[in-house]
Amino acid sequence: MPSHSFALVVRFSAVALVGFIAQPAAAQPPGPTQEHEIFKHDVGTWDATMKLFHTPGEEPTVSKATETGELVGGMWLVTRFEGQMMGMPFTGIGQWGYDPAEKKYVGTWIDNMTPYMQTIRGDFDPATKTMTAVSESRDPMSGEKIAYRQTTRRVDDDTRLFEMSMPGENGEYQKMLEIEYKRRAK
Repeated sequence: MPSHSFALVVRFSAVALVGFIAQPAAAQPPGPTQEHEIFKHDVGTWDATMKLFHTPGEEPTVSKATETGELVGGMWLVTRFEGQMMGMPFTGIGQWGYDPAEKKYVGTWIDNMTPYMQTIRGDFDPATKTMTAVSESRDPMSGEKIAYRQTTRRVDDDTRLFEMSMPGENGEYQKMLEIEYKRRAK
């Protein structure tokens, strides 16, 4: 980086820091809202049974996994999912929050089997305790953009069910993944 560019970055950073520090106490950043309350339910350790549907009509591949969830600042749920997929170690990390400007739940997902990050936007229905979302990413094999549909339904305080579907060859969405989570006893 040329020295004049570095100097501009340092000056900009210093101005931004001074601007943040000089804010009156009343200008504190917003904290958690009622929309963030749903994330408290997912904190802890969950045992997962994962079903991967390779071909419609055929039996899925079943494997076990564990997910841990931690609440950061009362506004962000950070999860770590570890298990086996297709006989190989699988690790995924998700971040979930609520965007008050968009009035949407938002998230990201990364894992060790694809170089593409998923971005997620959705809505929560308190009557059915279901999060319905669309995640956008790229197909791991072709690199083409793809939109997945996903739902997470809280069955009870200790059980939740996740399903993910993707467009099939005929354009209709087909279930590709189902995960049942059971809260691990403390």
